Amino acid sequence: MYSEPKSVLLFFILAIFSSAQATTNPKNQSADSTLSPQYTFRQGAVDSSISYSKLDAKIDSLERELYKMQVHQGFFSNELEQQTALFSLIVAGLLALIGFVSYGGFKIEVKRLIGETKMVIQNQKEDFESYKRRMIDHEINIHKVTGEFYYANSEKHFKDGQLVDAFALALRASYHAETVSSLLNDGEKIKLVNEFTTKTLDKALGYLKEMMSNSSHKDEIAKRRDSLFDMINLLAKSNDQNIVDLSAEIRVSIKSYLHNDRVLEATKIPS
Repeated sequence: MYSEPKSVLLFFILAIFSSAQATTNPKNQSADSTLSPQYTFRQGAVDSSISYSKLDAKIDSLERELYKMQVHQGFFSNELEQQTALFSLIVAGLLALIGFVSYGGFKIEVKRLIGETKMVIQNQKEDFESYKRRMIDHEINIHKVTGEFYYANSEKHFKDGQLVDAFALALRASYHAETVSSLLNDGEKIKLVNEFTTKTLDKALGYLKEMMSNSSHKDEIAKRRDSLFDMINLLAKSNDQNIVDLSAEIRVSIKSYLHNDRVLEATKIPS
């Protein structure tokens, strides 16, 4: 009637149940001992049948509860797996969204920093160019004032009869005027400065020709030769052809003036 595992389980339960009844009801046990063996056997058979029926019903009930629990466990296991998968999907989506937003924010921040850096560099370049222009303007003003000062003094020294100083100052005034011309960007201003330089060089050449009529100035010219030629070399690089021609003529005149002196010294007969 029952399967072997089920029969074994019933046997052990019945044995435990019978032992419990014998222990808890000693009076009934002593009373039953006085009954006849036939009555005891029948009573035991009836009790066993009732116990088996109750146990069988109990086991069936337990099996149904166990099945329900197994069904519930499977249901909740499936739900848990689904919830876990859904949670993992949500977390992955959130992480991806955070990563995308973070990357987008990072790109925006990098772009902003690059823009600000370019703006700072551009502002610094503009400030540097403005500072450079101001420095050039200061340099132009210094050379302009210096050239005008030397030009005025050259005329004064010429009037005083100091031809060497007048020539050197006129040449120096031309040198500063040519420096101003090289720093200018305005064509009209360059033209005006070149006119001033040409006029000053023409005066310097006149002073030099007047000196060459008298050999007493040769030693002084010889002492200033290097500094005079430095200024002439700069004037020879001018973009104005008149200035270049006048510079070349002054150079030749100085060399001729000093060379004739050396020729005279070489032709002297030793005493």
